[in-house]
Amino acid sequence: MILFIRRIWAFIVRDLRLQLSYRMQFFLRVLSILTIVTTLFFISKIFTGFTDPRFAQWRDPLAAWLTGLAVLNYFMTGFSSLATAIRQEQVQGTLESVLMTPISVPTVIVASSAWDFLEATLFSSLYLLFGWLFFDVHYRGNFLLDYIDLLTRERVDEARELTHDRWVVNKVRALGSWYTKGLENGSHLRTSINSASSLGAELQIAV
Repeated sequence: MILFIRRIWAFIVRDLRLQLSYRMQFFLRVLSILTIVTTLFFISKIFTGFTDPRFAQWRDPLAAWLTGLAVLNYFMTGFSSLATAIRQEQVQGTLESVLMTPISVPTVIVASSAWDFLEATLFSSLYLLFGWLFFDVHYRGNFLLDYIDLLTRERVDEARELTHDRWVVNKVRALGSWYTKGLENGSHLRTSINSASSLGAELQIAV
């Protein structure tokens, strides 16, 4: 395991040194992210004047857009990182040399994509950081509602189907006893969760 990590680290250091030789490319990428965030900020202002309650969630869509771009960056990296790494090795003429080393093919695949995912983490964070730093975007979510949705979507067999809702209620109560500690008005939220007699009641509390 240690050898595996050391090999991945060697690939990361190699790719980092290669990227440091293209500093202008890195600067232009950061600038392009700032430009995209700024453009989306002005586009989001179009929705500010919506008064129709049916479109209340679109009155400030910038946070959702930036979060989506950050996640999309990960998806695009996952789809293309390996192909890009192989192509880069071919262009540099080092693909055969890498494959001739005493490193297994799965290790080469993981190590070749390691730097791309670290870079994707940095650039995805920049989307969120620029939104918060320059345009006062606040990222909010409903963790409890997402957790309930995750539990209700879990596949169960026929024997557990009738008691599945009760199982979800107990799971949410267990989470609430831990999640509400130190939270402002956490005791009131914990009491409401524990007093809910059905899954529908807990959904009302989460909403």
